Amino acid sequence: MADASQSLRVAKKIPDNLYELCLTNLVNYLQKSKCHRDDLHSLPDTILMDVYYKMLQEKRLCILGSELAALDTFERLVRCSGAQLRLLQCFQAVIEHGSKLPSELACVYLARCDAPRHRRAYLIQLGLRLGGFLNEAGWYADAERVLMRCIQLCQAQPQTTYCRRLTLECAHRLLNTQSAYCSFPGAAETYALSLQILGLPADTQDAPPEPPRRGCGRGGGMWPRRLTPWRTVTSSKQFQEQKNKKSAEYSALRPAASPNIRYSVFGQFTIRGNTSLHPLVAKPGHVIGPLRLQEPASPSGSVTSSPVEGLRHLLPRVYKEFSALFFVRCDYNAAYTWGMHALRLLHNDTPPKITVEVLRACAKACVVKRRFVRAGSLIRAAVALARRTFGPQHPRLAHALLDYGFYLLNVDSINHSVAVYEEALSCLRRVFGRSSLHVATAQEDLAYALYVLEYSSGRFYKARDHAERAIRIIEMPATHRHVATAQEDLAYALYVLELLSRSCNGK
Repeated sequence: MADASQSLRVAKKIPDNLYELCLTNLVNYLQKSKCHRDDLHSLPDTILMDVYYKMLQEKRLCILGSELAALDTFERLVRCSGAQLRLLQCFQAVIEHGSKLPSELACVYLARCDAPRHRRAYLIQLGLRLGGFLNEAGWYADAERVLMRCIQLCQAQPQTTYCRRLTLECAHRLLNTQSAYCSFPGAAETYALSLQILGLPADTQDAPPEPPRRGCGRGGGMWPRRLTPWRTVTSSKQFQEQKNKKSAEYSALRPAASPNIRYSVFGQFTIRGNTSLHPLVAKPGHVIGPLRLQEPASPSGSVTSSPVEGLRHLLPRVYKEFSALFFVRCDYNAAYTWGMHALRLLHNDTPPKITVEVLRACAKACVVKRRFVRAGSLIRAAVALARRTFGPQHPRLAHALLDYGFYLLNVDSINHSVAVYEEALSCLRRVFGRSSLHVATAQEDLAYALYVLEYSSGRFYKARDHAERAIRIIEMPATHRHVATAQEDLAYALYVLELLSRSCNGK
């Protein structure tokens, strides 16, 4: 009898702590009284995010929507470190509740840009944050509007080296949005603008710019035009001397050892468990020069300070976006070329987010080029780094898993591909719910993988179910605002559904 009562007490739910109880009572009070909602804005950013997340948990979505529609409040939450994942969940829940929050925020930002009382530097930084968040949430049309206005503000500034670099930051984010949005005419203009800022001709693919030096290069760009990363070394003695020199240079820069990536003395890496070196690591008779990126110098010779990331980290992101653009345009040779250029610029101190993005782009390009050994090494490194850095419930891990499933599907590892797609879909559902364009895309990929898996048996029930769910999401009124992307995804989903119908009729 005592054991039964003890097990009953253990089975009872553990009560919330005092902080959670305070948040619950505060949310319930705000639901009844509208007088003191302005007092919320005096709270610190982290506590304010906790209050809004509690509103999500308590289903107070009307209040949450009205709070997030305030651009100043939304900017505070976007800047709050560690709050992005919860903010994405709140954002998507409000949209599914019927709010037009993305377009409202974009309209408020555009109106603020037209008002003369705000400084351009503040508006540019606000636009970068807002456009980047809308892009990551999957609202590409509104993100494109915001980022295009950012570029206009940057071009209206005096064209110093700092302003050109800031324009390149805006162009890189806009190109990411337009590639995902399938807005190819606008992407072509943004691509041309990026090449102009870099001082490169329009047909450049095989000659990326050299890492920036002190001062500006020819043609109005930030740095000289050509890069020769390979230097031939004929004798083994010269090769060993050069290797020892590079080893000494990089020893001071190398961070703590990663459990999944082993860095070579040339700043490149190999994947543990795989004996093949990365294709860009030095081969016999060759040495790669250290690709050191410095901040551009001002006319007076001093290095300029900037709130945006330096060119050392910006340049591989720009090349990665070039690769992604050519990939969606099915120009796989150019996608592979730009991806390899971005991979050369990765360093030991490159932020994990940038490293994961570059590895993903290179892996996808290697898959379509049928270079599966390299693709497998790159995408496994991307998944491992994303899982270790962002955790098992982050959208960046889910996107890396989708690319990993794409690789497994192309190397005929169908069972593993289906399992990876299911994990990615589960992760995206936890963040974006069941009515997001990201979820629809994952369901399309999973439907096709299930179709390939069950082709011999003819049992396509699961595949058909996922394809129909993807079509329902894409045809929803909220998703129709992603017009270009929805049309592309709808065509693919209908193609998968047609395959399933023909196969079922044939059986």
